[in-house]
Amino acid sequence: MKSYIYYLGCNLNQNWEVSKEIYIKIEKARATFTNMRQLFCNRGINIPLKARLVRCYIFSVLLYGVESWTLTETLMKKLEAFEMWVYRRILRISWVDKVSNERVIQRILRISWVWTKLVMSVLFKG
Repeated sequence: MKSYIYYLGCNLNQNWEVSKEIYIKIEKARATFTNMRQLFCNRGINIPLKARLVRCYIFSVLLYGVESWTLTETLMKKLEAFEMWVYRRILRISWVDKVSNERVIQRILRISWVWTKLVMSVLFKG
């Protein structure tokens, strides 16, 4: 017997938790980024344009159906980690470089997930 069902485009377990769904969305967004890596890692494209393309193509895949999620602290950290993974790839920052997440966000010229987390926690209190 399966421990989850696929219903209306979402993976749900017996307790209606969406953790598996979020992990699947992260992997789909990662695959989309990998398929478009040549575009996002192109040195001829400026960083603000890359950030807009990421929000358009990658985060739209990741956040499809977000209004039905009940986010926990652990799931929020997974989403934040994926966001930073994408930004570090765009900026060509190696994992061995000692660059803080705040510095990465300053360089990408974008509001961080901290603001999004605050808004989502107010709107979708779960």
